[in-house]
Amino acid sequence: MIFLLLLLLPLLAAVPADSFDAFSVSNVLTAVQECRSSSNPALAVTVVKDGQVLLSRGFGVTAIGGGGGGGGSRGGAEAVTSSTRFNIASLTKAFTSTLLLKVMEEDGRYNLSTKVREVLGEDLQFVDDVRTKEATVEDLLSHKVAIPSDNRLRFNNNVTRANLKDRLKYLQTPYAFRNVYIYSNLMYGLATRMTEVIGGAGWEDLVRRHLYEPLGMNRSTFVRDVTGSSSSSSSSSSTGVARAYRLYFGDLKPVSPHLPFQWSELAGSGSVVSTADDMARWMNFHLSKGQGPEAGKRVMTESTMEQLYKPRTAMDKSPLSKFRQPDVPVTFTYDVYGLGFRNGYYRGYPIVGHGGSSFGYRSLLTLMPSQRLGVFTVMSGGDTSYRTRGTLHAYLMDRALQVPSPWLNTSTLCSFPAPWHNVTSKTWPPYDVNATLAHSVSAYVGLYEHPAYGTFEVRAWQPSGSSDDGREPAAPLTLFYGFATWDLIPLSSSSSSSAVSPSTAAGGEAFYGKGRNVTAWIDYSPFVFHAPPNGSEVIVEMSAPGLEKRSPRVFTRIGAKKTSRASVCGVYVPLLLLVCLAAFFMQ
Repeated sequence: MIFLLLLLLPLLAAVPADSFDAFSVSNVLTAVQECRSSSNPALAVTVVKDGQVLLSRGFGVTAIGGGGGGGGSRGGAEAVTSSTRFNIASLTKAFTSTLLLKVMEEDGRYNLSTKVREVLGEDLQFVDDVRTKEATVEDLLSHKVAIPSDNRLRFNNNVTRANLKDRLKYLQTPYAFRNVYIYSNLMYGLATRMTEVIGGAGWEDLVRRHLYEPLGMNRSTFVRDVTGSSSSSSSSSSTGVARAYRLYFGDLKPVSPHLPFQWSELAGSGSVVSTADDMARWMNFHLSKGQGPEAGKRVMTESTMEQLYKPRTAMDKSPLSKFRQPDVPVTFTYDVYGLGFRNGYYRGYPIVGHGGSSFGYRSLLTLMPSQRLGVFTVMSGGDTSYRTRGTLHAYLMDRALQVPSPWLNTSTLCSFPAPWHNVTSKTWPPYDVNATLAHSVSAYVGLYEHPAYGTFEVRAWQPSGSSDDGREPAAPLTLFYGFATWDLIPLSSSSSSSAVSPSTAAGGEAFYGKGRNVTAWIDYSPFVFHAPPNGSEVIVEMSAPGLEKRSPRVFTRIGAKKTSRASVCGVYVPLLLLVCLAAFFMQ
C-alpha cells in the first residue's frame, strides 16, 4: 500500500484534492484502457490546467506478445509510463507551423503573406498560374491551396522534402484556389522545406534548437530516431517506445518499422515522437502564449503565437462528427482550421487542437485557452471516429472543469458510440479470390507511370516473404510502388449495391489491394485496370482511386500510346461509385 501511495504521490500533489481527483480519474482511465486493449494496447494521457500538471500517466503495455492480434500474451512487455515515447502523427503540424513562424520572425524578411516561390524558388510550379504565383505560407499551413491530398505518393521512396516541389505541377485539381478546405500533408512537406531554407539547417535540428530545448522536451525526438531503416529492424519495440499496431479487421497487427521510417521524409506532416510529460510542457507553452518553463523567459512573442490559433479556413466536416447534439448530450467539435490547429467548441468554450492518425498510432490534443486547460492523449492501434480519443477528452475536460455530472462514465467510455449511435462491425473486404480475370495475366503485367507519382510495376503473383507478411496466396497479380507492395485481388461483383458491377463497369476491372511486406495490413481499394483499346489485348491504362479518391490519377503503360480523355472518363466515372464503398472497408 505504501508503495502504491508513493507511485500516486506525483499525481495527487499537483493540485488540491478537491479540484481534481487524480486517483479516481486514473482508476477510470485504467478501466477504459483495459476495455479498449484489443484496439489500443498502449495509452498515455496528460492533463494540464493553470500551468500545473494535473495528470501525466501511461496505461497498458508497449508491446503485445508475439506481435500479433489482441488477446495475445503480454508477458514481459513494458508498462507504459509518462515517459514512454509515441509517434504523435499529425499533432506534428502544430510544431511545423509554430517553428516556421518563429524562424520567419527571427529572419525578418518573411511573414504569412510571403509567396512560396520567394523561398523555394521560381522553378516551383503548381498546376496553374494562379496557385504558382499567389500561394503563400498561410495557404500552405491552413490547407487553402485546394489540390487533392495525393498523400500516398509518399510511398515512392524517391520523393524527398527537397524535390517534392518538382511534382506539384502534375497534380490536377477540380477545385478553385482558396475556395475549399482540402487537408494536405504534402503542403506541410513544402512547409518543412521552407523552414529549412529560411532557418539554414535541417528541420529536425531546428525543432530541437527552437522548441525541444527551450521547452525542456528532453525525451521528444523524431520517427527516424526510434525506427530502423530496414524492414527487419526491431528498434520500434525497443526500450521506452510504444510499438505501432494496425487494427486490421478486429486483430492487432504489427507495423513494419521501415514504413514510418520512409513515410516520415516529409517530416513536418507527422514525424514528432513525444511523451506525456513532454506534451504537458508543449501545452503549457501554448496556453501561456509563448512562455517558456522558466519564469519570465519567453520563447515566442504573444502576437506571433496568436496567429497560430486564428480561424482561417472553414472545414467541410468535423473529424468529431459523432460528438454533436442532439445525437449526444454535449457538442465537441472542430469546424475551422488555423495554422496547424483546428478551432471548435466544447460545452460552449472555444477550443483549439488537432488530431493525429498514422500507421499504428492515434493522438488528440485539445486546448481550452479561456480556462488554461489542456488535454493530450496518444495510443497505439486504431480509433475509428475518435471513439476513444474523443470520449476521453470530453470526460477529462469535464473532470478538470469540475462539471457536477459528466456525460460520460466508465461504462459509456467503453461502449461509445453506443448508446447514442449504432455500432457497426466491419466485414472482410469484398474481394473474390476465385474470380476469373477478364484478360490473360500478361495483359496486366508491366510498368505504368504518372509524372507526379512515378511508376507502378505490376507482376504476376509470386510467393515471397514470411507467412505473416500480409500476402494473399490466391491473388493473381502484385503491384509494387516504391517501398509499398499490394496483392491485387478482383473485387467481388456483389460488393456494389448499385447496378454497376465493379468488374465490368464500362469495361474496367477493379481490384482490392491487400498490403504485403513493408506495407502488410495497409490495404487500399480499388485499383482499376481500364479496358484495352480496340484491337489490343494489352491494358494501356490503370488508375488508383484507392490511393486518391478526390481526383484519381491515371497511370499509362510505359511505351504505350495514351487513350483519349473521353475514353478514360468513360471507364473511370462509373467506377467512382465504388470509391465510397471501398473507403468504408478501409476505415
